[in-house]
Amino acid sequence: MNEAVALYIAMGTTLAGAAIGASLGIARVGAAMIETLGRQPTLESMFKRNLFLMVGLIDAIPMMAVGIALFILFAMGPEESEKNGSSNDTMQLIITPEGMEGMSGITRGVAP
Repeated sequence: MNEAVALYIAMGTTLAGAAIGASLGIARVGAAMIETLGRQPTLESMFKRNLFLMVGLIDAIPMMAVGIALFILFAMGPEESEKNGSSNDTMQLIITPEGMEGMSGITRGVAP
């Protein structure tokens, strides 16, 4: 299996699992809310506040999954330079308290 194909399968699985899990969680919270309101309708405002809080927390899970999927894609993915066959000619910049190393033509923040 190609590395890029496995990468996209991992991303899709991450996003699908998070979306399914969040939808099931929100459905269970909603069902519990309806059941609780049937038993104690006078406490509706308190239960609504708690419902919206829990739905917001559950809804944050797919958002984190999108971040993880993008991390998998961009941080662990195959490099474009390897696909094109070109070399990676980027210069590495090291910033230290004494100054910047690895920058040619620039000394102590003065432009060339």
